[in-house]
Amino acid sequence: MTLKNFRDEILHSGLTYKEYKKLFADEVHNPPHMGEPKNYDIKKLNFSRSTRVEKQFVPSDELFNTVNNISERQLWIVLTESWCGDSAQNLPVIVKVSELSKNVELRILLRDSNLDIMDQYLT
Repeated sequence: MTLKNFRDEILHSGLTYKEYKKLFADEVHNPPHMGEPKNYDIKKLNFSRSTRVEKQFVPSDELFNTVNNISERQLWIVLTESWCGDSAQNLPVIVKVSELSKNVELRILLRDSNLDIMDQYLT
């Protein structure tokens, strides 16, 4: 797969933050009726954390200037799931930073649905 094909596929299949946040909210506010799903308490806590970070994070002037001066188009990809505590704290920051430049496009891929990509970047 070429880099252009990969980019086009991510743009097509990746979620915007608005789409991801809706999916996340649906998981938290509409749990299945037959018992709580695995990780429900974690997801609920993470939703609360991410909402708090969204409200409180303000980029510094230096960060604003750096990102605002990005001159070439970039695609930022985040591989995550709603149960990920690191993502609950970091994704809202990444989103706000990406919004500082008209040349940055952000897409979110669900980790559990993209194991092939996740496996390429194991740390």
